[in-house]
Amino acid sequence: VEPTHMVDAAQTYARERAGKDPQYTKYPATWLNKGCYDDEPDRPPLRAVSGDWPAPNRPHPATGAAAPAPTKEDYENTRPF
Repeated sequence: VEPTHMVDAAQTYARERAGKDPQYTKYPATWLNKGCYDDEPDRPPLRAVSGDWPAPNRPHPATGAAAPAPTKEDYENTRPF
């Protein structure tokens, strides 16, 4: 493993764990022995958005035609995830 990769991963892990309960932070030997330097960093949490924003009007990838603007009925008939 490249030393710079290991150092960068250690710094990323330290930033991820900053301010969190140290009880759940891996010991350095455990972190190294398990190869945690190859783990993907945690993604930032998703944030909620208002339901009043309009849907993007992106062009169709094949034809270039714009999508029709959504109507109030479209929003009313949409089911939550």
